[in-house]
Amino acid sequence: MIRRLLLLWAALALYFGFRLAPDVWTPLYRHPAYAAYLWSLPLAVGALAWVALRGLAAAYGGTQPRGQALGRALGAAGGLAVFAATIALGAWTTRGLPLGSHAEAFRSERWREAGSRRSLRDLTPRQKMVGDLVRRVLPGRGRADIVALLGEAGDALQGGSDGQLVFHLGAKRGPLAPDDEWLVIELDEADRFAGARIHGN
Repeated sequence: MIRRLLLLWAALALYFGFRLAPDVWTPLYRHPAYAAYLWSLPLAVGALAWVALRGLAAAYGGTQPRGQALGRALGAAGGLAVFAATIALGAWTTRGLPLGSHAEAFRSERWREAGSRRSLRDLTPRQKMVGDLVRRVLPGRGRADIVALLGEAGDALQGGSDGQLVFHLGAKRGPLAPDDEWLVIELDEADRFAGARIHGN
């Protein structure tokens, strides 16, 4: 039984772990099959929760042999733990940014190119560089230095403040996402980099 549980959990780790695949191969974000996979995740998690609860009810309700029912409940509960572990791993590897944000090192000339915000089958170059930009390049820089690196910022987002610089990254990530994605750089009172977030994701 232990071997079967380990095989089940390994299979679920592959299934749930595939959610992180666009961090390695970014064109997956635009693929319809990946969208179908994402829609399947809530169904899979719901099915595991249902099997776990039903197994516990059967074990302690006396409707099935306790060992068999508890084995099913344990398998499903372990699957839910695997799902939670993949969510935690994704949060750790992406460091709070969407998948694919660390795919390329930042290059100012590449960022400023006319086509850096457009891509039909993949993430845009800006989306791939934004992780390196935010984590390594921007800390310690002032407004003038940031504008020199990135070019002129766009209009502030609705409800934004003067202490922000906003840059268009491209279409929102995901095959069914029609909106746009923006990098919002926050500046402190000394007009220096204080943090960044991605709006629209």
